[in-house]
Amino acid sequence: MSTLQTQSIERLNLYKGVLDDFLSRLDCLEQGTLEIETNGHLFILNGKVPGNTARINIRSFTAFIKRLYTKGDLGFAESYMAEEWDTPDLTTLLVLLGENRHRFTRLRRASRLSNLANRIHHWSNRNTRQGSSRNIEAHYDLGNEFYRLWLDTGMTYSCGLFHSEQDTLEQAQQHKYQRILDLIQPKVGASVLEIGCGWGGFAEMAAANQIKVDGVSLSPAQLEWANRRIQRQGLAESVELKLTDYRDLSGQYDHVVSIEMFEAVGEAYWDEYFGKLSTLLKTNGTAALQVITISEEAYTSYRKKPDFIQRYIFPGGMLPAVSRLKSLAEKHRFELVEDDSFGLDYAKTLEKWQLNFNQAKDKVFAQGFDPQFIRMWQYYLSYCEAGFLIKRLNLHQILLRKLL
Repeated sequence: MSTLQTQSIERLNLYKGVLDDFLSRLDCLEQGTLEIETNGHLFILNGKVPGNTARINIRSFTAFIKRLYTKGDLGFAESYMAEEWDTPDLTTLLVLLGENRHRFTRLRRASRLSNLANRIHHWSNRNTRQGSSRNIEAHYDLGNEFYRLWLDTGMTYSCGLFHSEQDTLEQAQQHKYQRILDLIQPKVGASVLEIGCGWGGFAEMAAANQIKVDGVSLSPAQLEWANRRIQRQGLAESVELKLTDYRDLSGQYDHVVSIEMFEAVGEAYWDEYFGKLSTLLKTNGTAALQVITISEEAYTSYRKKPDFIQRYIFPGGMLPAVSRLKSLAEKHRFELVEDDSFGLDYAKTLEKWQLNFNQAKDKVFAQGFDPQFIRMWQYYLSYCEAGFLIKRLNLHQILLRKLL
């Protein structure tokens, strides 16, 4: 037998050994069915109980396995970005994997070296004043025209509230803003501070209800858009939007509103955030916070290593568990007046964003974004949608009142 034939057999045996090991690690589904296609072969793994059916088509098995075995969850995402595997329905696949998460511990675990490198990278993106500005710009200054392609016409980048299946994305976002106003119940002429004013959607609605709004953002691109919006609506006398870190603010307000900004603060600065919230509110003033949370069960392990979102989408970010939010509020002498959750509304919001994004994919390419970026964004939207569908993530609107 020639050396070449021997090497071919050895490679074949190695491939078969790795494939067998990979399948053995997956052959433990609790629920649902996973179809795996690779190298012309189809393997079907059935769970103990019926559930979702998902399929993964592995294009480059060696590259896929290398990333998965060395980097775990993050390697799985990076392999998708690199087009080493595909699926007809990314969200359903991620839901199935999430539902069986505890069964895949050996596959999800990255090497110690990879985990260390990832934690160092995350630490380097912590939200100091300079770091916060850099992190926000990295995400939000991708360009207003990019976000226009897939957000609603009002440019709202947070969960909408759907009153019915027929609600459009625009209607759901207006419902959300109205509910926040209903929470704080501002009187005519009341002063409201919005920490993280985005593209100005909430400020516009509040000012239209004769409320004085100050808003802050760290994104120059967002702020430029928001100020033009306020000018067009003739609301400039009621709204002042500034490029300012919330930690540098002074004065006191009747109400504070913060819509999905807390997630970008970073755990090391949560205490400072609540302290600043207290100093910026008048006694008996109220704060309405809309916050994405992670389940209590997942929180401990989530804190130990940065995930795909922290690595590629929101550097420096961190989701709290509800218990942490409540303990911070209590520590800084806030009364928890109301706490409602709308996780499935976020899944629906993300589904609509994904649909819009996929329909606009050619226009995203035309803006200069490459295929890897597009697959990264698709993974991001599906990853988040799956998180809400399996209830690993939730969306809370809480109302706090500052005590004496």
